[in-house]
Amino acid sequence: MLREKFNILTQKIKDEAGTYWKEDLESVEDAIKQCGRYIKTVNDMEAAITSARFRMEPADYREYIMNLDKSRKIEHDALIVSVRMLNRLCSIYRVDPIFTGDLENRIEIAEFAKAVVDEMFETRQM
Repeated sequence: MLREKFNILTQKIKDEAGTYWKEDLESVEDAIKQCGRYIKTVNDMEAAITSARFRMEPADYREYIMNLDKSRKIEHDALIVSVRMLNRLCSIYRVDPIFTGDLENRIEIAEFAKAVVDEMFETRQM
């Protein structure tokens, strides 16, 4: 379902071929990639929490986790910007929004990123 929505938007952008159509297509691609980057960052942090505390000194562990958390927040903020841009493109090209949740809800946006990554994985084309 999400892949279909992305395909509808990209086709509409291509069909209209406005002044910035290539940049708009790149923005769609970047939004999908940002979903993956955010999920990877969360996974990296969870992996570290699982094992790093047993192999690091407490002070080093705290600093390591603090840096990972900072990276996660940066990626989450970038994800929010990407999702807003994606919905703005949907509005410009007069297609239904791809993200239908609350743009102010960080958790909903994170769940959207996971749904995008899951669907891209499940429907991958090899």
